[in-house]
Amino acid sequence: MGQVQKGKILTAKNAKKENGLFESRGGAMTKLPAVVFLVLLTVIGCQDDTETLSITGRITYLSFEGGFYGIVADDGNHYDPENLDIGYQENGLRVSFEGFETYKATTRMWGRTIYLTRIHRLQ
Repeated sequence: MGQVQKGKILTAKNAKKENGLFESRGGAMTKLPAVVFLVLLTVIGCQDDTETLSITGRITYLSFEGGFYGIVADDGNHYDPENLDIGYQENGLRVSFEGFETYKATTRMWGRTIYLTRIHRLQ
């Protein structure tokens, strides 16, 4: 069982406490790495690294995944706009637009997701 010393029973845990060998489990020091990790993750995740893109391209209707309108840029990149106004949903329409990538995963898996901040028709 344990040793009897000065009228009390010493368990292994009590013996460590008595001898100054007590190990803290779940204390502040063991939680510190987790707290530091969460703080770093929050800081890295909240950085505003959005770059405004200025691009010209052509609106394209794609018939898969229920059908949607994307933009094929003049440089060949594909953009999947989140907020393309219905007035611009015209297959073959040339446009100039600005926006920023949102890096969202979609079921369409076509092009880079982009939030448009400005768009206008070209001749």
